[in-house]
Amino acid sequence: KVAPMTEFAAIIHDPGLTAIADNAGGRLAYATYGLHTGFKTHDGRDMPAWESLPPLVQTAWIAVARTAKELP
Repeated sequence: KVAPMTEFAAIIHDPGLTAIADNAGGRLAYATYGLHTGFKTHDGRDMPAWESLPPLVQTAWIAVARTAKELP
């Protein structure tokens, strides 16, 4: 069963779940990039799985998701 969007939004904004939400947001941003690039990197290689990304790169994608969430 999928939660209604209002319930999902409440979960995402729960301060106790910030790390989980941030990780999910980073994964979503990364996956969206992949959908738009045919899952290729900027230099044409296959994109690695999220779990294979170095922590610094995961953190960068999480920052992208946080920033996008703040846009009007």
